[in-house]
Amino acid sequence: MSSLYVNGKSDGSKLLKKTEIDQSKLGDYIAIIKEHELIGHCPTTEDNVLTEKGEKACQDIFKNVVIRKRIELKKEIQSVERICSQVQ
Repeated sequence: MSSLYVNGKSDGSKLLKKTEIDQSKLGDYIAIIKEHELIGHCPTTEDNVLTEKGEKACQDIFKNVVIRKRIELKKEIQSVERICSQVQ
């Protein structure tokens, strides 16, 4: 899903290259994601595309990743500041 979100519609071979998923598992992964209506097919090219639900899910996931990373970085900065104050 993240590859489709970042790179846009894609056929199976492009997804294999970009995600490095095992070829034997890609069909199963796509089927599961389609069951949850997160991806579909482009009517003109038959490429895999995110649905609105899939785009929303990716936005929520990436937003949470950014929030979590910010918290981790703040903790690291606080730790470095403590070390610096002890050294001084």
